[in-house]
Amino acid sequence: MVDEDEELQGLFALQDKARAIESEIAQLIDVLDNMPGKPGLNGRLVDPQGFPRSDVDVHTARIHRNRIACLQTDHKAIMQQVEKGLYQHHMRVKEGKIAPRNSAPMSLES
Repeated sequence: MVDEDEELQGLFALQDKARAIESEIAQLIDVLDNMPGKPGLNGRLVDPQGFPRSDVDVHTARIHRNRIACLQTDHKAIMQQVEKGLYQHHMRVKEGKIAPRNSAPMSLES
């Protein structure tokens, strides 16, 4: 049986990975938005005749776009693991297998 602290530490580690991925995605999007020609995440990389745009480093833009797509897939998988772990943790609390952690009461004042 997994120790409660180990379980929570695992969830915190997954959340840290997700934040790191989010940060890298944001950096790559910033690079795409600020490179010459400003291709961004969805901008055209070819001109109306179908030739690569001369004002854009098409190779670098494609590499960054691919990296973003891979990171988004990784992020989705990690968030599914977090969701599953949280569900299991709360089921154990509900079943009384582990005691709920004390937390400060939430204030409803604005």
